[in-house]
Amino acid sequence: MLIARNATHTRVSRLQQIEMASAGPNPMIALEPLDEESGTLNVIIDTPKGSRNKFKYDERSEIFKLGGALPLGAVFPFDFGYIPSTRAEDGDPLDVLILMDEPAFTGCLVQAKLIGVIEAEQTEAGETTRTTG
Repeated sequence: MLIARNATHTRVSRLQQIEMASAGPNPMIALEPLDEESGTLNVIIDTPKGSRNKFKYDERSEIFKLGGALPLGAVFPFDFGYIPSTRAEDGDPLDVLILMDEPAFTGCLVQAKLIGVIEAEQTEAGETTRTTG
């Protein structure tokens, strides 16, 4: 692992990496879901608008990984992300679709106002049913 410092590089030992990792909770998953002061949801973007690639945060390695790609000509129409410190029935954080004019980037924290809910349930056959509320 290299850390940039004033245009020079310092090699970090494995012990230092472990110490840095244990310095505190990982904000990608431990951040509070709601910003109490503003009343907005904290959302971490995993897949930006306009991307063909689907990314997913891997808690074990603490990095975003490529999870797949859409067919040629198809792109994600909106930013997709998740609410940290939440868990859906499938064990993943709650998903969020963000409506913005310009795309964000993978790992970006967006404070969002909730305007609606889509409840989705995946069957054992892999089909998804959705209802809005």
